[in-house]
Amino acid sequence: MDKNTVLLRDTEAFMRGELDNVTVAQNSIVLDLVQGSYVPYGCYTSAPLPMPLFDALRVSWNAASPDGTAVEAQCRVLVDGNWTQWVGFGKWSPCLHREGVPYQERGPVQRWHDHLQLDSKCATMVQLRIYLYTRDEKASPLVTLLGASTHVVDVIPARGRPVNARMHMMPYAVAHRAPALRPWMDLAIALASLTNRWGADLLPEEFAQVLRDWRAPDDHDPRSLSFAAAAAARWGFPAWVAYGDLALLRAEARAGYGAVVVDDGSTMDRQWIFAQLEALPAVVVLHHPQNRGKGAALKTAFQTVWTWNDPTAYLVTMDADGQHLPQDAERVLQEARTHPGALVLGTRTFGRGVPLRSRVGNALTRVAFHLLSRTKVADTQTGLRALAFPSLRICWKPRGAVMTTR
Repeated sequence: MDKNTVLLRDTEAFMRGELDNVTVAQNSIVLDLVQGSYVPYGCYTSAPLPMPLFDALRVSWNAASPDGTAVEAQCRVLVDGNWTQWVGFGKWSPCLHREGVPYQERGPVQRWHDHLQLDSKCATMVQLRIYLYTRDEKASPLVTLLGASTHVVDVIPARGRPVNARMHMMPYAVAHRAPALRPWMDLAIALASLTNRWGADLLPEEFAQVLRDWRAPDDHDPRSLSFAAAAAARWGFPAWVAYGDLALLRAEARAGYGAVVVDDGSTMDRQWIFAQLEALPAVVVLHHPQNRGKGAALKTAFQTVWTWNDPTAYLVTMDADGQHLPQDAERVLQEARTHPGALVLGTRTFGRGVPLRSRVGNALTRVAFHLLSRTKVADTQTGLRALAFPSLRICWKPRGAVMTTR
């Protein structure tokens, strides 16, 4: 992430802030549960976040907010050694008649409906806060991301020359969509085109309903980019708003993750799954006519990735049984980048809920691995691993049958 953008989106990051009637569970912020009922409201406040000198700020949030619940993001900035007052950007929920906040000016701070602007002053720190509300004691909002991006003074130009570029999008036409949603339809069409390219099946109207701002008409843009990021996350696409120049945009595009999926002799009634995966632009599906085992599947994937000849790449392996989350893959990937010559293992916790045979098997292989390599490994059977591209050759070079520690 670029230095002008900060994202809080896991337990470790959230726990650095203040929790008031909320708790952090499974990389998310939720309301406290008291005697089987959620409290009606709570608040999370981040620690102060240092930033390069900036004159504008955008706040993003991703949240699951069922009917009867809502979230409200706020921020404040440090100007000339003093914190400004907290300013909010309106309550948000896909089930709510959302009203973006009107324009407001307090001292050097101009609060627009989806961003903060500083007039004749610059700030050096930002602090984020998000309120969680519920009218249903059995339901709570679930915040998975809270972020801020700043316009850095003299780094990101306020005005730049137009760049001729073309993005191929699905053939939606604003003129043919619902007239009541037309002010938000261009942004909704962009979101629908992008998410549908990655496997979703959403109509622009579905996005427009979640983007819609019911505030009284004024002279300002009715569209909110913060609402747009929240709308994308509503359907499982983590998103945030960021200031960036063309170089940053290129870097972000090139940093996209791809996937290699091995079909290890699956039956015909499961081929529809792989057909859907093959339709995704960043996924390569490899097929074994017969089941050859996990070791052979990994070897096939490694050989394919090796032909891409990208010495700067990293590889993460994951089992397809749902026990690993995407954020787990990102964590081992970051560790591999920090230690490029190492094999990084995502170690599991073996509690009482794990079958006895799994615990015994893992214990035996730990002992065997230690005797053979003189290296202690807590979980030799994990399917979550990360390594740098140059290390791939030792993974597929051996001939004949392959046995993994799995």
